[in-house]
Amino acid sequence: VTAIYFSLLQTAYDNLICDVALANYHAIFAVDRAGLVAGDGATHQGMFDISYLTSIPNISLLSPSCYSELEKMLCYAVNQHNGPIAIRYPRGREKADIDNGDFILGRASIVREGTDVTIAAEGQSVYTALCVAELLKEKGISAEIIDVRTIKPIDFDTVFKSSRKTGYLYTLEENLRRGGMGEMLSSYAKESVETFKVKIKAIEDTFIPHGTINELNEKYGFTAEKIALDIERMLSK
Repeated sequence: VTAIYFSLLQTAYDNLICDVALANYHAIFAVDRAGLVAGDGATHQGMFDISYLTSIPNISLLSPSCYSELEKMLCYAVNQHNGPIAIRYPRGREKADIDNGDFILGRASIVREGTDVTIAAEGQSVYTALCVAELLKEKGISAEIIDVRTIKPIDFDTVFKSSRKTGYLYTLEENLRRGGMGEMLSSYAKESVETFKVKIKAIEDTFIPHGTINELNEKYGFTAEKIALDIERMLSK
């Protein structure tokens, strides 16, 4: 078990491939500072790990929405999992304990039911999605929230079943758009000729500067208010 900053793990990309994944060792990486990070500057923004970890065969990737889920994931990783696995989590920003029941690898969790749009979120973005749902409710829009939890292997069935019901899929993640969770879902939806519409909310092709978390969320549109407005515009088209 290795607890490590995301920015330090990325320097070991070749070691992950050649020394861990290739041999399929039971190695656990607890990856701190995932997503937007306040106060540490551009080098410590955790916006690459979903893209590079999911590209390596044999490695599984988990993203807890709260501390209790992180505990369940770590217990699973140590006691049940076979092969390398990484758990990405932010720098101490739990907003609420989200009860998802037992953790099952590859199984997403519907934390709020809705009928008009599906929001598939990972990690701390799940809480943001729940706040978005409350704002949309005031506009008469019913949002279904899915805690993806396992980014690799990802639960296409649960996400797509919900999206077929609502007709719209909005993905939310603190990672680069390219190679991220949203692109995985969107690409598979196109290959499967799904009819629901997909919109990806992620970090575009840029480096994130130093700033407070409120400044960064505002600058890159990760506030509940801006996401709710973005979804309203998607539904109006």
